[in-house]
Amino acid sequence: MYGYMNLGHVYLIEANEVKALNCYIKSLLSFEDKNLFWQGMRDDYQYLEQYGITPEKYNSVLEEVKSQSKSKNNQQ
Repeated sequence: MYGYMNLGHVYLIEANEVKALNCYIKSLLSFEDKNLFWQGMRDDYQYLEQYGITPEKYNSVLEEVKSQSKSKNNQQ
């Protein structure tokens, strides 16, 4: 659950957004309670900010995760 989230953070810091998004989506799908995923993502921003991730960038990534996860759920 959190492993993919943390790996996504590493990829995001390395500016590999495609791999970050893939990890975030895998993480989200592994959570039974999706609210825990979103809370973890909100809580973790403070650490990512230290590595130069702007609020705008992070919010953009979160929106893309929401969009892609809805698309994946519709395909199942």
